Amino acid sequence: MINFYEDPEKAKRLKHASEKVLPGISFVFKDKKIIFAEGNKTEVYLLDPEVYSVFNKTKSRRMPYSLGLYFGDWGKEVRFSFNILNEYSKNSDDHKAIINPGAEQKFLFGRNLSIKKLWKYDKKVKEGDFVVVATKNNEALGYGKAELDFANLGKLDPSTRAIK
Repeated sequence: MINFYEDPEKAKRLKHASEKVLPGISFVFKDKKIIFAEGNKTEVYLLDPEVYSVFNKTKSRRMPYSLGLYFGDWGKEVRFSFNILNEYSKNSDDHKAIINPGAEQKFLFGRNLSIKKLWKYDKKVKEGDFVVVATKNNEALGYGKAELDFANLGKLDPSTRAIK
């Protein structure tokens, strides 16, 4: 059985952990209630006030299977859902790399991205940072880790691996 609950202190820690991974992600929490779901793992849901109201009225009689916008999982680290990555991609250019159309399929099949596959990128990204990978239409495809500082990409061989 999944147990849905609120925990303001845990929500605060989640926001902090999320900001460390994706600076600027806090906008997704605006006007939302954070609900945790404990089962085999800790899932996080973001609820609009209307959904939260229904949840509060029904939780004593029956727990839901799912609830609101699925934010992702949170254990040792935050694992964002695809919906959250897509929202972030549409609202922020931080920690994002937009790739050439020819590289999209390769990335989706798990290939690393070389510098020449990047069309536009955030030059503030440092080696080891979390990077949202998006299309030229600003649609998130997934994420990866930066293999090097993006400020130096113009000085390196175009075949150098940039995102793993």
